Amino acid sequence: MRFIKNVIKEDLVHEFSQVSIDFSENGEEMFAVFRNESGSELLLHFGDRFTLSFDKWHGDYMFTNDEYERLLWDIRDIITGSAFAVSVLVGENLFISYLTRGELESAEDFIEDDPLECAGLRKTGAIIECAYYDRSRNKKLVLEKE
Repeated sequence: MRFIKNVIKEDLVHEFSQVSIDFSENGEEMFAVFRNESGSELLLHFGDRFTLSFDKWHGDYMFTNDEYERLLWDIRDIITGSAFAVSVLVGENLFISYLTRGELESAEDFIEDDPLECAGLRKTGAIIECAYYDRSRNKKLVLEKE
C-alpha cells in the first residue's frame, strides 16, 4: 500500500516541503523533479523501481521499506549538500559516477579511495567532477596523464 503513486507523492511533499517539486505522470510511471534557485534538478522516476538521478549519477531503489528510507535519506542529503555526485570522465566517456558524502580536495583523494580500480586512470588522465545540488561547491579536479 505504501508504494502507490498518490501515497508517495504526499509523502514527498510532506518530507521535502522546503523544496519545489513538480510531479508528472505517464501511465503507470510518475516523475518528481526537485528544483532549486540555482537551477539544479534532482529527478525521481517511479516505475518498476525508484530511480534517483542527479547530474551524471543515478541510483536504483527497490520497493522495500529499507530501500525507500535509503532513497529519502539520499534525497535529503543531496538537497542539504551533505551528499554530492562524483563523475569521472576519461575524454568524453563516463568512467564512473557515484554519490558520496566525503569531500574530495584533489584528484589524489579520488585515487587513494580505490587505488586498484583507478590505477589505469593515471595512464589515460581524467576529469573528476563534483556536483552539489546548490552548485556552491561544484569543482573539477584534473588527473593528469602520466
